[in-house]
Amino acid sequence: MCGDCAVRITKPGNEPPLYREDVLTALELDEYRECGAVFEFPDSLTEREWAAVKALRRGRGKAEFKRYQRLRADQKAARERAKTPRR
Repeated sequence: MCGDCAVRITKPGNEPPLYREDVLTALELDEYRECGAVFEFPDSLTEREWAAVKALRRGRGKAEFKRYQRLRADQKAARERAKTPRR
């Protein structure tokens, strides 16, 4: 997997035990949201649940942005390769 990577603890199954319950709660709440659940702010969830949901969304946003950056870089490299004459 990630070996000695500094962010290894952020990967599912590697989070510190202290955060494991929060991660599972965030994932469960996200599943409910995907099924149509709506959470009224701020009273429908505890502060800790809101924080877990926000952390999950932020993490996914960062991951999506990194994927977008890689895609753009790959597209740029492909365009550059296409410009280079073949031998």
